[in-house]
Amino acid sequence: MFRDYLGDPADGRLGRGRFILLWLLLGIVTVGVLIVVMIAFGALGGVLARISAETGTPPPFIDAFPIPMILAIVAVVLGSIYAGLNITAKRARDVGLPGWLVAIVIAFVSGGTIPLSDNGATIGAGFLLSAILALLPSGWIGRG
Repeated sequence: MFRDYLGDPADGRLGRGRFILLWLLLGIVTVGVLIVVMIAFGALGGVLARISAETGTPPPFIDAFPIPMILAIVAVVLGSIYAGLNITAKRARDVGLPGWLVAIVIAFVSGGTIPLSDNGATIGAGFLLSAILALLPSGWIGRG
């Protein structure tokens, strides 16, 4: 499983079922790790506030406290993006498309939305393209 997420992005293939499983698992793990990071830094901030209240002086590094939290969040998000693009490239290769080209296209359109109705309902373009990729059968492009 880790090889699918973090292995060599230039080779490998993923079938539909495994891609969907890895896609969902990546989302769940990313949200879970971000929650744990937030709770840990929140607890540490509470401890530092308590120490500051008891001693009457703030700890010397309190001004730099948010920097490690931001770096931890950025590391988790970047790792998640890389893993997502890696499994997307492997699934695209399985369908018969150029792997990293599809992954880059999905990365660029992932911030955009597609309108679904006149009342303002939208869907993420990256999500829609990934869902379509998940539903295509293996070797679909190579069929004559």
